[in-house]
This record gives sequence, C-alpha cells and structure tokens, in this order.
Amino acid sequence: MAGFQSPVKLRTESTGFEKLKPKKKIGKKTIARLKFELKKGGLEKKQHDRIKKIVRVLKRIRKEKQRGTLKLDSLYNAFSDEFEYLNLTSVAFSYTLPLLTKSFQEWDPLKNAADWLYQMSSWKAMLNESVWEDFVVQYIVPKLTKVLQELEVKPGNQNGRQLIRFLWIMSWATVVPSHLMVTMLETSFFHKLQDALYWWLCSNPNLDEVVQWYLGWKGSLTTELQAHYRVRYELNVCLEMMDQAAEDKEVVAPKKFREMSQQQFEAQKKAAAFYAQLQEEAEASKRRRITSAGYYNMLPEMSLNEIIESYAEQNHLSFKPKYGRTHSGFQIYGFGNISVCVDSANQRIFAQTKKGNWSLVSLKVLLEMHQSSMTK
Repeated sequence: MAGFQSPVKLRTESTGFEKLKPKKKIGKKTIARLKFELKKGGLEKKQHDRIKKIVRVLKRIRKEKQRGTLKLDSLYNAFSDEFEYLNLTSVAFSYTLPLLTKSFQEWDPLKNAADWLYQMSSWKAMLNESVWEDFVVQYIVPKLTKVLQELEVKPGNQNGRQLIRFLWIMSWATVVPSHLMVTMLETSFFHKLQDALYWWLCSNPNLDEVVQWYLGWKGSLTTELQAHYRVRYELNVCLEMMDQAAEDKEVVAPKKFREMSQQQFEAQKKAAAFYAQLQEEAEASKRRRITSAGYYNMLPEMSLNEIIESYAEQNHLSFKPKYGRTHSGFQIYGFGNISVCVDSANQRIFAQTKKGNWSLVSLKVLLEMHQSSMTK
C-alpha cells in the first residue's frame, strides 16, 4: 500500500503473561495515523475506503469502551478483514484482552460451555499465538484441570454425567495447545482411569465389558491427542493390564508400570549422556588430526573400534584383541591393562572391573581404570 505503514504489532514473542498488557493509547494513536494517511492522499479508492471504514469502527469502539458498554461479541464483529489486511490485529488485542480477562476470572467451564468455546475459537484465530497460549495457561487450564481432578472414573457402567463432563473438557482441545491438554490428562486423569481398570480386572470381570468401557474413554479423546506419544504410553498401560488379565497372568498395578517407566527413563538418559560423551571425544580426536596446512583431513566416519584405538594411541597405550576370548558374544580387547568389549551396534563400551564384573564406561573412565591399575 503506497505511503502506508502498518502499526507495529504489540508482541512478537511470549516472555510472560505480565508482558501482555496492551498500550492504553494504541487505538487513539492508530486513528490519528490512519487519518494522516487519508489527509495525505495518494491512495487508491479501495485503500481509501478501507481506511475510512476502519477509522469509523475504531471511533465507535472507543466510545463504547468509555461508556463501559463494549462487549466481546460486538468487538469481534467490528474487526473485519480490513484489519487483517492492514495488519491491525494488535488493535483488536488491545481492546480484547481486558474483556477476556474479566470474563474468565469468574468463568465456569461447565456452564454454557458451547458458547464459551465458540467465542474462544473466534478470538484464537485473531490473536497472536504466543499471547493466546499465555492467556490459556493463566485462565483456562487451571479451571479445566480442576474439573478433571473432581471427575470420578469408576469401573463398569460409567456415570453419564461424569462422561459428559469429560467430553466437554476434551472439546477444549480445539483451542488449548495439545501439549497443555496432554499435561492435564497426565496429572489429573490417566492415573484414575488406570487405577479403576486395575481394580476391575482384579475382580475377574467380563473382559468384553472391560474392553468396551476402555474404548469408550479412549474414544472421548481427540484423534490428535490419541496420536501423542505421551498419551499412547498411558493407553498402553491399560492395554498391558487387559492383556495380562486375558492371559490369566497377574495384573501389574499401574504404580509398578510408572516405576518401571521411570527406571527405563533414567537408563535411557544415562545411555544418551554416555553416547554424547563418546561423540564429543570422537570429535576431539578428529580435531587433533589437523594437517600442517591447518585444515581437517577428509577422513571417513570412524567406527567405535577406531575411536577407541585412536584414543589409546593418543595416550600411548595399546588396543588389541585378545584372541580366543569373548564375553556375551563380543570380542574381548585389551585397552592397556583393562579388558574391554565393544558393542558397536549400540555404541557402548564395557570394561571388566577389579571384581570381575562388566560395567558400561566412557573413554575417560576407561583411561582412569588403566591408570588406577598402574598404581598397584
């Protein structure tokens, strides 16, 4: 648009809800700027008419706000395509946020839920994504979480009222970011579902009834939520328990699943840290192989055995296979005075300790074990 510069958006990134306060005079300044553009001239008729329409709307909104009669419905209807065309959604935000905040302070998620959801869907499309998420975290998530916490999940014929409440909560998945919905389900719902299922399975029930009950709850989740890996894990706990019951095995309590999951997570975290250290040591080894011209040799990717061999050479140690000796199917090597096995497929090194058992080690620990053996 010739000669026209859109007002700068109030917010480009989220840095905390306290930063969402709109500038009080943005509407007045915008009107003044638009009037200046009209007075300056040089605009095409279509552009001129658009700006003129926006000025009229902004004046009306300012008057309604001053009189205290401004409502969310009338405000949303006022912000037409012209505002988006001129990048003036920040003006909508400056008027909208105080009204939304006031409305949601006394909001009950179970009253007129459809109307609230319709309004929020409309404003979500207009407001900045990060602004919207901060608003949701502050005003919507806590109240939805409270309803979930009060929800009763019982085996058998589920109370229709409770299921309807859950369905209303799930309907908010259209406006609440999925990661927030998942967290709410993890902290306030899934443990109740799993506990109810566990106690039901322990009473030797009709498994067809159990499956239908489970599918009813699962089907209440949106397709997007069902596909989320954290939700899939929680649902798999239910499936595991039902499989155990179907095979006449002892049903493992959900608490045990969570404990095993935490142990597995810690093991994976340890393995990831170990692998990262290996990679770092490998890169350090490569950096030391610099030509006299000052650039890296164009070497192929090194295998784990080559990395260990290179590390041994740098520390003036030998790294050789001990022919005829294996452990768990792996060739045993000598790294200095230490016996090691190399699991190349999983990028792991195991060293034999003083007690004779085998332990997962890094290159640094391996070197320390050799040095310790020399002090005897």
